[in-house]
Amino acid sequence: MHTSRLSWLGSILVLVVATFTLAVGSDAGDKDKKDENKTKKDNSIVLINIKNMKYTKEGDDKPNNPVTVFVGQSVVWKNQDNMSHTATSSKNGADGKPLFDTGMLNKKKPASDPIRFDEKLYKLLGGTDGEVKVDYICTIHDDMKSLIILKPATMNPEKK
Repeated sequence: MHTSRLSWLGSILVLVVATFTLAVGSDAGDKDKKDENKTKKDNSIVLINIKNMKYTKEGDDKPNNPVTVFVGQSVVWKNQDNMSHTATSSKNGADGKPLFDTGMLNKKKPASDPIRFDEKLYKLLGGTDGEVKVDYICTIHDDMKSLIILKPATMNPEKK
């Protein structure tokens, strides 16, 4: 009788834990969907493809054109080449490290984590109230270079 009581309590415990796990998991999924919808609405992610050893903004047919980014937006680089690349700021911070660096993008990790161009980065790049030119390179291939034009959020026509 003692064994059946323990078995019964164990079953209830498993049921409680499973219910809690499902409830927490479904909330996390809802948050992900809300974040995804927010990104689609405010265009807060700018996608730059790397193809044929060139950087090209998603939807643009001219490689290495400067890409306009507004303070508060994030950039994701996606490598579509068969070789590894990076997208690394040409300017270093006070610590001697690049202000941003995607790290190695290759078949195992084809897309960078989003890099947020926030107010702090804008100021580190010399921004005060106008646009700032942000050169970046591929640290593996010397001839791969491009440019982001970082503008204050107040200049974003989609936010007006």
